[in-house]
Amino acid sequence: MSVAARRIRAGDVILASGSLLLLVAILAHVAAAPAAPPPGRTEVRSDLVSEGAPVGPATSGATTDAGAVAPLPSVESGDEPPPFIPNSRTIQSWKDLPVHVIHRPHWVSGRSHPKGSKGDGIDAKLRNAELHLELMGFDSDSIRYAFDLVNRVDAAVGEPREGVDPAARLLELARGGKEASDLALAIGEGANEEAVRVRALAILAAHGGAAGVSGELLALAMSDPSGTIRTAAGVSLLWMGREAEVARWVSSEASSKAVSEFFDSVQAGVNKLEERRLPKTLVFSHARAVESSTLVEVLMEGTAPARWDSSARAKIYSIAALYGGDRPEVAAWMEREYVRAPDNLTRASILFASPGVAGFGGLEDRAIEVARAGGSGYLVRTALFSLGQYRTERSMRVLMEVTPKAGEDTARHAIRALERLQPWFGREIEPFLRTLAAGHPDAALREAASAALARSFTRTSR
Repeated sequence: MSVAARRIRAGDVILASGSLLLLVAILAHVAAAPAAPPPGRTEVRSDLVSEGAPVGPATSGATTDAGAVAPLPSVESGDEPPPFIPNSRTIQSWKDLPVHVIHRPHWVSGRSHPKGSKGDGIDAKLRNAELHLELMGFDSDSIRYAFDLVNRVDAAVGEPREGVDPAARLLELARGGKEASDLALAIGEGANEEAVRVRALAILAAHGGAAGVSGELLALAMSDPSGTIRTAAGVSLLWMGREAEVARWVSSEASSKAVSEFFDSVQAGVNKLEERRLPKTLVFSHARAVESSTLVEVLMEGTAPARWDSSARAKIYSIAALYGGDRPEVAAWMEREYVRAPDNLTRASILFASPGVAGFGGLEDRAIEVARAGGSGYLVRTALFSLGQYRTERSMRVLMEVTPKAGEDTARHAIRALERLQPWFGREIEPFLRTLAAGHPDAALREAASAALARSFTRTSR
């Protein structure tokens, strides 16, 4: 393999590892896994979906959160989240697909990992999508099946027809009816009319400049009887950059499920290489793929969220952080929301999103208060998680203060929060963890500290 090829492949690995934190953030807002896998395929495999894909940090410059536990509760029940069980879930057909796969962005459609004569490469966007499903507990065969199904539907709906305008054909399929049903039958295993309609809407996002497309999508978003189709139309409008239409739909949508699935679907973004501040370390942050300031304004205004249930409202803070986190008023709004939050789900959701907003100091104060108060539960775990994301010295000091006193429910989260700060404060954190690993009376905490040292700290601190 040439030097250039090795550099390209290393870059792919860093990019794939760098957005794992995003995947964990999304996982905090998806439905809980069923108590038992649905009937059907019984063979499960624990191997990686793509050969050559990294299990952990693949290079000294990459940071990863593959082992982090999503701290927020299931948004369906409001209770504690179920334990993560690898290979516990299967996908048999379209109805089994998670919402972010159903509405996946058109730019992921048809992607595959590059095949080379001397080893395989990694397509970073596809690998991120695979990792998301792995972290949700799906087995590798199901993940392959899911992507194959969506790729088959996308290829069928996007197939060019001589003399037929592509956007017009996609709009016809998006409306549903006989043509969409017939195409679903032709696609075969796993597909149905809804699959054809949803994926036609997704691919229409690439045709946003065609005459009348945005108006047709807004009409579907506002009036289609199917919440899944309304969501698909809203997602497509967002990727087109149609801010006003998106805000109009969200402000009028009464279905909590529709907007909840919309929020899950539009947390996709791009990896942005941060300004180099650390030697030998590349740091990627998650950035929005499009602008949507009007969506943020609808969420902050509050009338529309007041109609939705608590699980849907809990997701608005991550959306506001992603699409408006650089606006000072967003942080101020989140602080006010925290003060009047009616439950721990809302407080945890605000703290979870807070590292993504500018001027998070007041929210960092709240996370510190929760961490120092101690106890157990998802609010405490989320506070610890967020303290590991602020990248401030005071958050690091607070974590070092509370970690030795952490209970069984929170010790792992406190250790992982410190571990995430290694690139910035490794010289202070490493000896602290070594002290814990050598002499703390709690065996579980000693084990967690030892594991963190082995994962993230070299013999010589940076």
